Amino acid sequence: MTSAPFISPEDDPQDRDRAKKTAGDSFFEAQWTPTALLPDPVLFCLNFTHRAVEVLHGVRDAAQLSRWATEKVFLTIREDAMAEVRKKSLLKPGNTDRSAPEFRLSTPRMSSPREGVIEVTITITYRNRVRASALRLEGIDGRWRVTSFGIL
Repeated sequence: MTSAPFISPEDDPQDRDRAKKTAGDSFFEAQWTPTALLPDPVLFCLNFTHRAVEVLHGVRDAAQLSRWATEKVFLTIREDAMAEVRKKSLLKPGNTDRSAPEFRLSTPRMSSPREGVIEVTITITYRNRVRASALRLEGIDGRWRVTSFGIL
């Protein structure tokens, strides 16, 4: 005996509770926000990159970035910062520099692959080194959130 496939969750008597739960949960999930309703992305990405560099050098606590980044980005930055601290702990006591690094951020270069998403590159210039930073900002719940971050 074969039964006809269900067309919607409401047709499945065993799955009605799940359908009600799913409809309510989507209201409380992260909501996409259009670019016009979000603050200036230039200032946001400069501030985030500046603070992320400080975290990666062990000068700032990674928890300060948690509000502005997704969990995946936050955990990656935190792990990289902890690895840097472990690396510095292997040096002799006189060889460690615990001061904030001197660096300058370039003007961000931005592109928008779709509404509510901005991809940014920023050049980080140290005294004797230049590095590149890439971020992906997405408008979520009325604010920018960093969904991808990397420093090369």
